Amino acid sequence: MPEQKLAYSISESSALTGLSRSTLYNLARAGRLPIRKVAGRSIVLHDDLMALLTAP
Repeated sequence: MPEQKLAYSISESSALTGLSRSTLYNLARAGRLPIRKVAGRSIVLHDDLMALLTAP
């Protein structure tokens, strides 16, 4: 079984969810998706992405 990544880039998050990059940034601006900056890169934690997708 392949190891699950802990975090994804915005592009990876977009590919995994089918949501556009701009939608992900809009969700972050609205406070619905935490985006973290690490070494100048924007990343989304796996758990945060799953929480967004499973929210009612």
